[in-house]
Amino acid sequence: MTLSIRQIAPCILVIPKVGCKGGIRTEREDIDKFNDSNGETVIWKTTKIIADPEEHKESRKLRRDLKKKLLNVGLLTSIGIVVSHENLDKVKEVQLEIEEEIKEFNEYSEFVTMSLKMPVFHFTGDNEAAVSVVVDDLKDTLTQMKIAVENVDLKGIKNVVKRLKNYETVLPEDAAKRVIEAVESAKAQAKEFRKKLQKEGQALEEVRKTVDLNPINLARLALIDDSEDIEVDISELQGQDIVNRMENILDES
Repeated sequence: MTLSIRQIAPCILVIPKVGCKGGIRTEREDIDKFNDSNGETVIWKTTKIIADPEEHKESRKLRRDLKKKLLNVGLLTSIGIVVSHENLDKVKEVQLEIEEEIKEFNEYSEFVTMSLKMPVFHFTGDNEAAVSVVVDDLKDTLTQMKIAVENVDLKGIKNVVKRLKNYETVLPEDAAKRVIEAVESAKAQAKEFRKKLQKEGQALEEVRKTVDLNPINLARLALIDDSEDIEVDISELQGQDIVNRMENILDES
């Protein structure tokens, strides 16, 4: 039987793009040139010259601020930042704040000119393509949580908990509850892991025997439509790591 994924709340998809022009130039210096059986080969050195490092640093900070503020109300997916429709006003507030900051920056900047494009797309909770992306990304992230907890990876648990922020705002109530429980369980276990490893000096293999993966497995299972009586092999709910999928959602060049 084909399993159906759950519907989600009506959402908006935000794809922010902060542009920066000026302030950086490159110089190329040819070092060597030779011909061989593969044709002509040129070896060169490229030098990146930043006119005003402090100004450049400030422009990068504004880009990070936009992403941070949006992630305070939404969640990061492989297609952009997804926000519950209930938080549309908060997205508009963030946009106005960043636009004002960019305007002020452009007024005093000497070399760099910044701009903001932030298209917003609305989709309903039964939009199959959108739901598939959100749920698949969530399954991937829960898989990473399972791996981190299973391996008593304190840093990994901390990182994955951050990525799960705000997912509950777009999920059905029962699934949201399961995700919250999985996150709280991972945080509590990380605290215990740290205590056992660092304060009590227990061996890693001994600590691993205390791992509880049940809340995470239940959260992954909650993403499947259980309107029909079916049996599910949780072990098949696997995903891939999405840590790096959205590294370039904002132009960091």
